[in-house]
Amino acid sequence: MVSGRESERVTAVNSRWFRVLLALALAGCAALSASYLHNRPLLMSDTLTYVEGAHSLASGEGYVAHGRLVTVRPPGYSLSLVPLVLVGTDTIRDFKVLNIVFAVAAVALYALAISSVAGKLLGLLAAVACGISFPWIYYTHAVLSEMLFTFLLAVFLVAGVRQVAKPGKGSLVALIGAAAALPMVRFAGIAVLPVGALILWLGSHKETVSLRRRFGRMSVGVVVALCPMILYFLRNMAVSGQWSSYETGVSAEYALTVGRIGIDKFNMLTRMWVNARGYLHILIVPDQSGIARVSSLPWWLSLACAGSWVMVMVGVVRALLSSRGRVLALTSGCYGGLLMVNIWYDIRYLLPVLPLFFWFLADGMASTVAWLAGRIGLRPAGSMRILLSTKVLSAAFLSLVLVANMAFALKSGKSAKLRSENYEGVVKRMHDAAVFTSDRPEAGAVLVAGGAGFVRLWSGRRVVNALSWLDADRKLTVQSLPDDVSFVLLDENEFAPYRQQYLEPLVEASREELEVAFEAGRTVVFVRREASRSL
Repeated sequence: MVSGRESERVTAVNSRWFRVLLALALAGCAALSASYLHNRPLLMSDTLTYVEGAHSLASGEGYVAHGRLVTVRPPGYSLSLVPLVLVGTDTIRDFKVLNIVFAVAAVALYALAISSVAGKLLGLLAAVACGISFPWIYYTHAVLSEMLFTFLLAVFLVAGVRQVAKPGKGSLVALIGAAAALPMVRFAGIAVLPVGALILWLGSHKETVSLRRRFGRMSVGVVVALCPMILYFLRNMAVSGQWSSYETGVSAEYALTVGRIGIDKFNMLTRMWVNARGYLHILIVPDQSGIARVSSLPWWLSLACAGSWVMVMVGVVRALLSSRGRVLALTSGCYGGLLMVNIWYDIRYLLPVLPLFFWFLADGMASTVAWLAGRIGLRPAGSMRILLSTKVLSAAFLSLVLVANMAFALKSGKSAKLRSENYEGVVKRMHDAAVFTSDRPEAGAVLVAGGAGFVRLWSGRRVVNALSWLDADRKLTVQSLPDDVSFVLLDENEFAPYRQQYLEPLVEASREELEVAFEAGRTVVFVRREASRSL
């Protein structure tokens, strides 16, 4: 029989080994992610807004980008870049290094959060398997708000689990602080407030206080967490007359995209169905961002995707039945529910809860196998019984996921492309065309059919997107080139899928005013002839 002192010693050794393994795992995650570092920006249209916003905040001009006050995205991520701007280390590479710091810290916190429910080994495996996955690494190197948001959500989860288990001032401050900061990084952070309110209620369940006092504490915490977002919305109303310019209706691009699969009536149910359909596949096939591509997947892969989500739901239900796991399950549910009404689906929106889904998936599969073994009358003994235990099966599955993710991150063509410092193929031709316009003396804007943010980043010019001229029936409201347009850039369909439908007819109608000045493959830049004659 093990004495109390010997039991404490074993626990201490296990904790020490966990810390050592966690430190080694975090170093490995950081090293793997750092191997992708270069100063080439990824093609993300939001990047320029965040970078320009950081520079304007650093100079005291307010939250400004593209020459106007920003209301479409909250300022949290831009604020995190301000210190780098102030000290002069504001290259794309430096912004990526900051993202790596957020990403590695998030892996550590997720390991702690899941460990408190599933045990140290499973928590470590689930967090690291996600931390070395290609989507995680990819968006770590995108100058976007995803990794800061993920880090803050991990802080919220760790603080929430600890507050429920043993209420304390430290975890309370961290919980409310993270709940307040999350919506200021991405509006989707509002999803944690119901969970935060429940945690504040449960966090005082052992205290001999009245229901009225407990409700008061919960209400104060929620109001404090809401204050930053309320102030931001009031600021938006003062400067623009609306709470936010975030797209909540049906944009022309969204309507055109879903029109490809036969949807022509749009409402909230349409959006929820499209998002659910996308996320059904995206956990297993993370690069299936195109809705038409989802339709082309083989039946067996779609069936595997559906089965994986069934296993995730089994894991969620099991977590709900445990006191600490309830915080993780409810947070995943509230955040996932909000994703259903988001303007679009994407693997990057799933990243903040991806470590949890890895754990839910493993636990769901393991518990299902153990249940089926019992149903068929299998009663293993000895070592076989240990091997068929839920924890061992979960660890085995997560180990396979970890190895597969590592292999993909090191050996796949996608990872090699991400490591390259040079653009390739259609991206390179688009880049070269945009740079060509930057070297021209004409002062006008560039008209494009897609990729406006990228062209603006590379050309330094004002860019007009032809899709902004579509009316409610998705017809062009402009029949000729505006006077302030000096260039028309026709890039290839990967970036501008509506080029033939909208921009090419406009070019053809204005052909007498245009001449070809740059051509590479199917990427073409037209220049206004009157502008050329003025040289």
